[in-house]
Parts: sequence; C-alpha cells; structure tokens
Amino acid sequence: MAGFPYTQTQKIDKTTARYIQFHGTARGTGYGYSFWEFRVYLAGTSTLTSLEAKPANGLAKVGEGLTINVTAKDQNGKPMADVGEVTYTINPAGAGTITNNVYTPARIGLASIVATIGKVSAPAFEVFAYDGENVALSTDINNSKIIAQSDFAPNGTNAWHAIDGNEGSVWQGSATNGTDNDDEARTYDSWFVVDCGAYFDVNLVSIKFEGACSQNYHVDFSADNTTWATAYTYEGNAGVNGHTKLL
Repeated sequence: MAGFPYTQTQKIDKTTARYIQFHGTARGTGYGYSFWEFRVYLAGTSTLTSLEAKPANGLAKVGEGLTINVTAKDQNGKPMADVGEVTYTINPAGAGTITNNVYTPARIGLASIVATIGKVSAPAFEVFAYDGENVALSTDINNSKIIAQSDFAPNGTNAWHAIDGNEGSVWQGSATNGTDNDDEARTYDSWFVVDCGAYFDVNLVSIKFEGACSQNYHVDFSADNTTWATAYTYEGNAGVNGHTKLL
C-alpha cells in the first residue's frame, strides 16, 4: 500500500471468531512494536444456507395449535435472525393452516409440511392429526388401567409409566428372569395389557420409544381379554425414538 512500505497481508483459512489477538514475541529492530493500522477483513457476508423446521410434537389434535420451531443458519452453520418470512407448503392441501409458525389441523390424518424462506427449504416433516381422547391415559397408579404385564423383576418398572401421561417417566420392560448382570438369563418377551374400560373405535396408537426399543413388536386388540387380533406388526426398529401408527 502507498505510504505503508512495511505492510504485511496474511490470508488465512476461513475462521469463525469474536476476539482476535496479535502477540509479538520478538522485536525486529532496536525498538518495540509500532502499528499504523491493524485490519481484519470478513471472508464474506452471512448468507442463508440451510433451514430446519421441527414441530414441538408429531401429534396434534384437530382444531388445536402446534408450534413449529424454525432455525435458519448461514454458510458457517451459525444461526441467523431476521432472514425473511417463512412460508409453508402443506400436503395434502386442506389438512390444516399455519399462522405465525403455529399449525392447526383441520381434519384427521397425516400431513407433510415444508418450510421455506426465499429459495431455501427445510426437509419435510410430518404431523398426524387426531380427534378424540387418549383412552389409555391413567394418571393414578392406584387405579391403573394396566391390568396385566410380564414379570418386570429385577430391573423392570411398572408398565403404568407408559400410560401415565408423563413423558419423563419410562417403562423398562426389557429384563425379566435373571439378574441385572446376567444378560443370557433374561427374556425380552415383555408385554402389558391396558383395559380402556369400554368399547371404543380406535384409529391411532402412538408409541414414543426410548433408544432402547423393541426391534420387533406387535399391537393387539381384544374384546374380552381372551381372544386377540393383531392389528399392527413392526420389524426392524433400530434406536427409534417416537413412533406413530394409524391403525
């Protein structure tokens, strides 16, 4: 640069940082260190590069709102704000509406939703809308709707935790015979039975697995707790966390 004969320009790999330090370790003349200018240039302006949209839950009741959380990121993977209006595409059309990032389903069924800002779209996510109540819910362990379950000793827990309405509690039904450290003695054929208390038309079973999930399982229905019909069989789970099935 004119007027600055001893200018040094160092090009470095793109780095994300807030603070920058110059640290002189040995002087080059009989004097100390003197700067005319110390300049830092940006590699480039932040550009919307990726978009992530996730619902607070994969289930929503018809007529009730479900919040959609949207995160925009730049080319360095850093969150961005004020990047523009989010628009949504809902398939099938008429499944529901979205206002201020809140999805309100209009009818029962599965909807696939895509969020877009400008030319950047997030991967599609799905929401299943239901109408009616959770007839398996049982908030009082002393009046539990669990009427039978496989032996959960020594390290299993009461299956009531699977229907208590608390997603922070868990049923651990994976170990039965044997001891905690005796894996070969265990059986993983674990089950429980829920008495809904009356006859209902059921069209949705929602299972929110922990990472320790059943690789294979089936869901059965009965009118008398004696004769059972399998409504749904699943094979090949691998660390599934959350599963919803329309029956």
